[in-house]
Amino acid sequence: SAWTLCMQILVLSVMAFDHSISNFLQEKYKKSGWGFPMLHYSYRLSEIMSCFLVVGAIIIGSDARPHRALGAVVVNYTLILAALAFASRRIAWKSFCVAIMMQVSNLSLFVDHPKLRGEAFGMTIVWEFAWAVWVSIGCSIYWQMMMSIEDKQYGYKAAYLVLIVTMTARVTIGYCTPLARSHWHFLYYDLCGRSERKQ
Repeated sequence: SAWTLCMQILVLSVMAFDHSISNFLQEKYKKSGWGFPMLHYSYRLSEIMSCFLVVGAIIIGSDARPHRALGAVVVNYTLILAALAFASRRIAWKSFCVAIMMQVSNLSLFVDHPKLRGEAFGMTIVWEFAWAVWVSIGCSIYWQMMMSIEDKQYGYKAAYLVLIVTMTARVTIGYCTPLARSHWHFLYYDLCGRSERKQ
């Protein structure tokens, strides 16, 4: 379907962006077969799907009041934009576009340039915290709908289960596989660099 095609284009676009900014990913792609790229794909797919499911939960939970859902999206966009401005110490026009994409994907995760990895790490911390909060809200909304509406229970149950699966997949792949090293590798390099400079 058109939705599936758009989702694949979005996921592959984020993967291409990751590959272009990360020496770590470039080295892994050269040395590994299909295993690592599939981990990378699964991680980004689960991340983006979980974010879309959360947006769906907020729309459903707004109880036919679209301004509530729009308000939540605007608040999230503003927080991301503020975090980008704080990390870069200025507001650039590119930040407005990057903040749109960062609504559904943490684009700072694989940044490992020496001059940018410190700011990228800060952005990753903010994004991971926001993601955990929004996913918790999404799960609670779907759960409440499952318990309160009998005739639509199975639809909400499916959405709830898919959100749980995508959330679990993202956390598992991001922290328990070879992809996990990229999650915090720039912090590791920063700490090593500081210790070497002290010596």
